[in-house]
Amino acid sequence: MEMMSIRQNAKVMVTVYDQEKYIKASKVLAETTYEAGRVAGYQVVVKPDSEIFSEGFDEVDPNGEYLIMTLEDGEIATFRNSLTDMFII
Repeated sequence: MEMMSIRQNAKVMVTVYDQEKYIKASKVLAETTYEAGRVAGYQVVVKPDSEIFSEGFDEVDPNGEYLIMTLEDGEIATFRNSLTDMFII
């Protein structure tokens, strides 16, 4: 999937859950809002666990789904998509 662009005046809110967001009993662990212009784009990708471990991460998504956000300064933020919601506001 190609990176989806985010308009410059949009904020991005990310919510992280304690377990898969698809489970009714999941609870919010953290929530953060990136200011307008901070997030350049995002994509959701499927990666095998071996690739995630080779990238230096020590936890994997139970469904192999990852939310990859590219920040305006070129930094990359990777989230386990099954445990994360992203909202463009």
